[in-house]
Order: sequence, then structure tokens, then C-alpha cells
Amino acid sequence: MKIAESPITQQLIKWEDLNADEYIRELDRGEKEKLEYHVRHTELNTEKILASLTDPIHEDDSTTIPERVQQLESKLDTILKQQDYLNTMLHFIADSVAKTRNKPLPPPDLFTSSDVPSGSTTIAVRPDSTSKRYINKRSTPCIARPFEENKLKAISSQNMPKMKHVKALTVDYYTVRRMEVPSSLIPWEKVWYEYEPPSYTHPIVLEGPAWADLDFLDPKFAEQKKSVPWNKLDTLKKVDRRSFMGPYSLGKEDLLPRNPVGRTGLRGRGLLGRWGPNHAADPIVTRWKLDVNGERVSKKGRPVLEFVAITRKDTGDVAIPGGMVDPGEQVSVTLLREFLEEAVNLNTGENLAPSALNREQKLAKVKQLFFKQGNEIYKGYVDDPRNTDNAWMETVAVNFHDDAGNLKDSQLQGGDDAKNAFWLEVSSGIKLYASHQDFIKKTAELHGAYWSSN
Repeated sequence: MKIAESPITQQLIKWEDLNADEYIRELDRGEKEKLEYHVRHTELNTEKILASLTDPIHEDDSTTIPERVQQLESKLDTILKQQDYLNTMLHFIADSVAKTRNKPLPPPDLFTSSDVPSGSTTIAVRPDSTSKRYINKRSTPCIARPFEENKLKAISSQNMPKMKHVKALTVDYYTVRRMEVPSSLIPWEKVWYEYEPPSYTHPIVLEGPAWADLDFLDPKFAEQKKSVPWNKLDTLKKVDRRSFMGPYSLGKEDLLPRNPVGRTGLRGRGLLGRWGPNHAADPIVTRWKLDVNGERVSKKGRPVLEFVAITRKDTGDVAIPGGMVDPGEQVSVTLLREFLEEAVNLNTGENLAPSALNREQKLAKVKQLFFKQGNEIYKGYVDDPRNTDNAWMETVAVNFHDDAGNLKDSQLQGGDDAKNAFWLEVSSGIKLYASHQDFIKKTAELHGAYWSSN
């Protein structure tokens, strides 16, 4: 006689089955990451190249010269693709071996200039991340000139770190896990035939709010996707689809924007509304830290800055106030709006002193600060944990230094996406969301302020 299983027992059995499946999948993922796996596949693909080199071209007496040339070109193209793949895998293997030996090991190349006979024409060049195609002159940080009309003076980018994927490779992305991407395979120009990341777009985005695009991974929106003006100003949607990084490419199969920095291990849009660049604005409001006597506080011979910081509601991270640029909105308007929404309490209550500023006076003081003293710190790509292969954050970070005390009588209070707002001392020891620490460091350098005790 079969004994009926209790609901609790059934749940336990189901839980065990699910965990067993996940364990098997984890083993499979682990196997693919092993060095032996890549060595084995490299050996197999090397054999394919050697077979291609000796494989005769099928032709008969009726084959014309143009047809024979076309066959040769097709064969050569296949060999070159395999060559790029093998070079990529050899780099990966060399990196892995170097890590185990704790010393650098230069990776070999299958085909180098020494393999090409003198007088021959070079038929292929392996691109790298330093080629002119990937250099972005528009993403250099800018400072020193009033923010009015967005006329800003660019300065050298030597002290601003080049944007790379660190936080954009965060493994856990809500309910999914990113595919692990080795640093050597982040650039799109590095061939990686096995790259098949999961796809994820948050349900809130798929509901189709005004700030989000259509789900262009859905075949039913194929026609609408064709009409999107990528790399241009979308006058219909009032959305700027241009990137500060310069023109971005589209995927060969999905025809969707590709992250200009490289692979992230996740397709789709995640929590971002727009395919391609999602533009934001970050106001960096600073003042000098004063002691009880009203004198500037100094460390290591340099004055100490403070900036308005918030605690994000979604992640709990300390960050600069800021948010997305609304359709058709000027960046200067976004900067003011986001600062007011997330950091300033404009309300006037009964408990305030009679001398306290009213709402209109507070607003006038903040506007005076924002429209007369803005210096652009950075404009470009942001290493953000929300980034995916097809959607990414870009921002304009502008410093507004309150030397005149415009915010002296304005109470800071978190609102909108901010849990709270407060003045925070500037130093290298602070940990901030996304690329915000880089922006604060650049702001300190601009003012000649204290940054590090080293």
C-alpha cells in the first residue's frame, strides 16, 4: 500500500530536486571555467584550422576564375575567424597560467608579422581597445567655466581613470546571475564564440512606462525597432540616443546597441528604460568645512571640502544626488530638479524660527547657486551595476561650490529616491555608489582640497 506523502514531505522533495538540478548546473559552469576545458577546445580548433589549410577547393572545368576567387576568399575568411578565436583563447590560457605562477607570461600569437613573407600584403589586423575607433575625446572631464548654456572648458583626462567594467560585472542582478566575463574578453573586438549571456529586463520596465522603450527583443516589435534613430536625437520620443562615448555599434543579430565599454555578462535592459545610453545628471554640491570659529579646517596643509551626499533607497549605498534626464529636458534643469527632490527640504513648518527662510526664498537661494557657479567635472560612461550589454548609464557631473553660503539656512532632507541627505567630508576613505568616488576626487583636485593622507 502506498503511503500518502504529507504536504511538508512533498515540499522537501521538490526542494531537494531543485537544489540537485542547480548543483548539476553549477558543476557544468565550473567545468567550463576550468583551464583544461579551454585547452581542450583550443586543441580541437587548431586541428580544424590545419584541416582547412589542407582541404582542397572543389572545382571542375566549368569553374570560372571569379568563382575560384570567391571560394578562396570564403576559405580565407573562415581561417581568419578561427585564428582570432584561437588567439583569444591563448591569451586566456596564458593569463590563467600566469596567475598560478604569480608572474606575467606573454601569450603567443598564432600569426605574427614574422609569419608574413616580405613583400606580401597584410590581409587582417587584430583590433584592440587602444585603436582610434575606441578612443573617446568627448568623455574627458571638464571644469572651470560657468555652467550657463553648457559652455564648458575641457581639461586633460590624465587624472580621470579610464572607464572599465567593475561594478557592471556584479554577478547577482536581482533574480538572475550574469555570465562570468574574464577581463581579457570584455572588449567586443575579442572574438568569443561561446559568449551566450542570459537576458533580463525587469518587469517594471516591461510594463511600458513613459520612461522606457519597447521590448525590442520581442519579435512583435521588429518593425518599430527598424525606425529607431540609434546614435541620433530621437525627435519623436524626445530622447537623446547619442552617446558621450561616440557612435556605438549594433549587434549583428539583434540589431540592438552594444555597450561601448564591452561585455557585461547580461543582455536586455535590466532596470534601465532605454536601449543604449540612459542619460543622467549628478549635481556635486560642495562647501568648505569650518570649525566652531568659522575658520576653514585643514589636513596635510590643504583645506577640507564637504559635499551633499544621500543614501539610496534601492541599494543603501552612499551617493551623489542625481537622476535620469526626462524626455526633452535640459541637463541644467535635471540637475536642479534632482537636487531639490533628493536633498533639500523646501517645506516651512510651524516649529521653524521666525527668521527662517520661506519656501520661495530657499528656492531662490538654490537657483542662485545652480545657475551661476557650475563647473562640469565629468561627462561620459558610468560603471554602474545596472548596466547590461544593451543598456548603460551615462552622466554629466557638475560641481556647484557654495562659497557664498547659499545653502546655509536650507535644511537637507532626503526625498524621492533618497533615504536621507547630509553633508559628508571629502576624503579617499569614503565608499560611494557607481563611479561617484572618481567624480568627488576630481572635484577635490579642482579646488586644491584635501583628498588622501598618503
